Amino acid sequence: MKVIALSYTNLTRKLPTTICDHFPNLEGLYLMSNYLYVVIPPNLEKCRKLQILALGKNEYVGTLPRELANLTALTTSSTQILHLEGEIPVELGNLQKLQQMGLSLNEFTGSPCKHFHHVIAADPRSFTKKAFRYCIYRFRS
Repeated sequence: MKVIALSYTNLTRKLPTTICDHFPNLEGLYLMSNYLYVVIPPNLEKCRKLQILALGKNEYVGTLPRELANLTALTTSSTQILHLEGEIPVELGNLQKLQQMGLSLNEFTGSPCKHFHHVIAADPRSFTKKAFRYCIYRFRS
């Protein structure tokens, strides 16, 4: 299986922590706009071919896992409106194929741009207080 598309399906259960054990060749994971309340599983890094990770508009808690930096094929990540907190892992700045990363409406701390030397443009309105609003970073491919 290359794609799991379950956005807008009213899912209410937790995301299985072993999803990438069962689907290691997954290229797209679409779980946006559901009712998932869980920590983003660090072992998503086992989906080495994952290009699109769309988790936005759920009730995830905790931090953005550093292990996501091991998703070297990742081109697009949507992690907005998830109630995440803490610093954005510095390691995510090493994702050379990353072209777009949605981070808005979380409670991140620190300055994300210091980690992303290959940022082309960032919306300056996004840097208000602790929450990043209207924040989608576009990266070079």
